[in-house]
Amino acid sequence: GPDPLPEGRLVSKGPYAVIRHPMYAAILLVFIPLLIEYFTIPRLIIMLLLITNLLLKIRYEEEQMNLSFCKKYREYSAGTWQLIPYVL
Repeated sequence: GPDPLPEGRLVSKGPYAVIRHPMYAAILLVFIPLLIEYFTIPRLIIMLLLITNLLLKIRYEEEQMNLSFCKKYREYSAGTWQLIPYVL
C-alpha cells in the first residue's frame, strides 16, 4: 500500500512542489483522454472506479503522512494542491 517507510523523508521538490500526488495525476492524464477518445459506458464505469480508488488511496496516504511527518506535512500540504492544481 501507499504507506510511508519508517526511514522515509518528505519530498517537496520537483512535481511535489505543486501537487502532493503527481503519480495519481499522471494516471488520470493518461486515462481520461482514452475515455474521451472512444466513449463507452464500460469505459466510463472503469474510469469512475479508477477515480474512486485513487481518491480513497489519497485519503489513506494523507492520513499516514500526517501521522509520520505531523507538523511538517501539514505545512507542506497547506502550500500545495492535492491532485489537480487550482481544482483539488
